[in-house]
Amino acid sequence: MATYVEFVGSGDFTGDNAGLIRSWANRDVSVLSNSVVTRCFNYAADKAYRTLRVPPLEITRLYDVNGTQDEITAAASGDTPDISPSSFWGGGQVLSMPAPNDMIEIMYIRNADTASKNPGIVYNEKVDVRTFNDGLSSSKDFHFYTRIGNVIKLHGNFSRGDVVELHYYRRLAALDATYSGTYTNWKSGLGTLDIGGVATTYSAAADKTEASFNTRLAENAAYWVGELAAHWLRDENERILLFGALLEVSIYLNDNEEIQKYQILFDQEISELNKEEITRRNRGGSLSMSFAYSDLL
Repeated sequence: MATYVEFVGSGDFTGDNAGLIRSWANRDVSVLSNSVVTRCFNYAADKAYRTLRVPPLEITRLYDVNGTQDEITAAASGDTPDISPSSFWGGGQVLSMPAPNDMIEIMYIRNADTASKNPGIVYNEKVDVRTFNDGLSSSKDFHFYTRIGNVIKLHGNFSRGDVVELHYYRRLAALDATYSGTYTNWKSGLGTLDIGGVATTYSAAADKTEASFNTRLAENAAYWVGELAAHWLRDENERILLFGALLEVSIYLNDNEEIQKYQILFDQEISELNKEEITRRNRGGSLSMSFAYSDLL
């Protein structure tokens, strides 16, 4: 599949350096500048995330109520969990945790700590903000949640040490993201470190120690040049990005005929992937699902 540079182009952006987007659009750099092509490429990914629902976009995050994990600040304010008493129906408490920045859609939330007050509890009921804050509402179970802005609020019983598991669909990293400057990545051959003015791999370095790597990187972060990181959408589904970017290019060029053509192709690619996933989920056993509805018909 095409790399980021192969999509966008390189060098003078003409001929073999034009990139897939300009080649398919049959335009050169005088019409489609590098900034325009890059934006169209990114817009295509943004649009795909809105409706694409497949396993590579799924991820599970664990929220430690102790707030001890660096990447997880859920339910924590400094060293004190953000757990406050509540007058909700049935008593209980409210746990507030920030929604992940890459979250598109929640698949499920559960208490993953078997030693907690609510082992294995799944928050099946999502309520609107008004119902969540209505202590007299009888339309909700004891365990329910809502989302207010970028904060997810859970109702139940919580204590320090609980672990909340959030499984959701996410946005992937940037299309041109590279591997970060860590010793492990260098050792794995995922980038080079400037040593004496030479871009040096781990295997070619005279001093291969982690201390040496960290010292050199501390001198100048730019000494590290990471390889292009793997990206499922770019690596495994080139057509989605290609047709999506060409759709955005056609909008930029105000070419209505091409807009219509690439809109159909883009939507078709996403629809086929989603249908494929639905088929996979429904095979291999008897499908069982639960449904909830409001008191109002």
